[in-house]
Amino acid sequence: PTSAALEQLREVISILRELSNAGPRDQSFKQWRQVTLTLLQRIWPSDQGNAARFRRIPFSPPSSRADARTIRECYERGVCEAIAYLESLVQELESGASRLGRSLVRPPEAPLA
Repeated sequence: PTSAALEQLREVISILRELSNAGPRDQSFKQWRQVTLTLLQRIWPSDQGNAARFRRIPFSPPSSRADARTIRECYERGVCEAIAYLESLVQELESGASRLGRSLVRPPEAPLA
């Protein structure tokens, strides 16, 4: 399961790099964002912190009256932040995968006091 999750995370990172010339209102970007959010919720079903953190990444300026340049800069910052965040999750899963094998060997039970 971890390798599938890693593969899917790497895939959404790759797609976001391709969408770097899109914009926050672009339909393909909106679809990517929803797919990524759903993926994070599926990888960590008992911990929605990662999905919530991803959801808070701003891709649009706070003002709806922002000019095209401001919208572009905000989107580019959001893309960079999202890539960095998703890559950190990949690293977290990779390091967790190595610990996963060790945790399968059960430690001796501690005696009940």
